[in-house]
Amino acid sequence: MKRFIIVLQFLFVFFAYSQDFVSKGKLEYEMITNTDGLKNYNAILYFNESYSKFIANAKGPSKEVTETIKDDNSQHMNVKLQDTTETSIINSLKEKKLYILTSKISILERSNIQNWILEEESKEIGNVVCNKATCDFRGRSYTAWYASSIPLPYGPWKFNGLPGLILEVYDSKNEVYFSMKTIVIPFNQKVIGLIGNEKFISRDQYRIIEKEKKQKFVNEMNEKAKRIEATAGKDEVMKITVSKPVEKKGIELD
Repeated sequence: MKRFIIVLQFLFVFFAYSQDFVSKGKLEYEMITNTDGLKNYNAILYFNESYSKFIANAKGPSKEVTETIKDDNSQHMNVKLQDTTETSIINSLKEKKLYILTSKISILERSNIQNWILEEESKEIGNVVCNKATCDFRGRSYTAWYASSIPLPYGPWKFNGLPGLILEVYDSKNEVYFSMKTIVIPFNQKVIGLIGNEKFISRDQYRIIEKEKKQKFVNEMNEKAKRIEATAGKDEVMKITVSKPVEKKGIELD
């Protein structure tokens, strides 16, 4: 009998993960980052009493090509690639977990990871009275404005845990910025949740994988440089120095 109960519980959790949910509200944000160059995003938060889903993807073309001609008439072509991969973050209140999904990787984190300080100050955003809260989170200091009149602990990106919906949040360096453009309540739309076959890793595991990928790239470039140096003639000296990859800051600094 005990084994039968355990099996039922396992099946329930699996199918609960794979279920979609009906959104009762929709909040569209203006999302701008200036961590590795200025970027604008399409950003929407869907939510009900149990779940939220934040979806963001960069605006603009995935590839921008510019060509310049120098004084010696040599042509140089610069190719700028922009990551337009869609990122989704599902917040499950019951499980206190954040499911972070991209086409490349899936990461599982716990929710309520910001230690907010509630302030006395208030202001209006789009005719909605909001209260101020502040926190330090992964290398940045943030100010958030939340609506107590909408008592749901959701927000854009990974921000959550306040006693009201977050309508605006930004960091002290003006490198990360979210602000409400439109909000629709009531709202009624089915939102795709987890498919059920995702393979999640922790944030620590993800950071290890990224570090190993960067080191592998450096090693490959060093080996390539050695092969090119070996092609030099007997009376030639060739020395190639491989510079370190440019570190992208991103929203999280630690």
